[in-house]
Amino acid sequence: MENLFGKPRKNLNHNICFTNKLLHVFVMYCFSCVVFGKYNFHSCLSHANETGGSQQMELEGCKRSFQFLKLLGLSISVFISDRHRSIAKWIRESCPSTKHYFDIWHVARTITKKLLKASEEKGCEVISSWIRGIRKHRYWCATSSKPGFGSLISAKWHSFLRHVENKHKYHPDPLYTDCNHGDLQRRKWIKVGNFQFVVTSLL
Repeated sequence: MENLFGKPRKNLNHNICFTNKLLHVFVMYCFSCVVFGKYNFHSCLSHANETGGSQQMELEGCKRSFQFLKLLGLSISVFISDRHRSIAKWIRESCPSTKHYFDIWHVARTITKKLLKASEEKGCEVISSWIRGIRKHRYWCATSSKPGFGSLISAKWHSFLRHVENKHKYHPDPLYTDCNHGDLQRRKWIKVGNFQFVVTSLL
């Protein structure tokens, strides 16, 4: 690892993310270190016959990759993955020293699907014109806040419910009371009644 990264192993700050390529029978699990430009430094191949299904293959790939890194004497302080619940549970129970975050792209994709479905309801067509803005807001909530400040991220995220109503000040959460943007162009605003039925699934 010293030759690969040019730094002693004990000094590495391991922020790990992964890519899995699902091929029905096989799953390839790739580990990258974002500190060093997302360089793939480990890949693990799992077969469906070994685990009993694609969901189990991803979990097995994750376990094997963690084991490989531990054999090298590396500890993973931060791990970023998609929203695989089994992996999240395993890390929570088996790797308590590792902070696990969901990749924002996968979170935003889930939100987009829910908004598209909501916009198909009668009287809710205006939601479709806000999807891009809401996705950007989700990215902004995560990237404009320091790691560990989950309450602030949540406060920013909840503020969009008032923003789409054209209400930009005096948000109820004291951590984020006013929108940060400047003057806005004219647009179609959304009434709370039109949007309320998707709030629970989005927040």
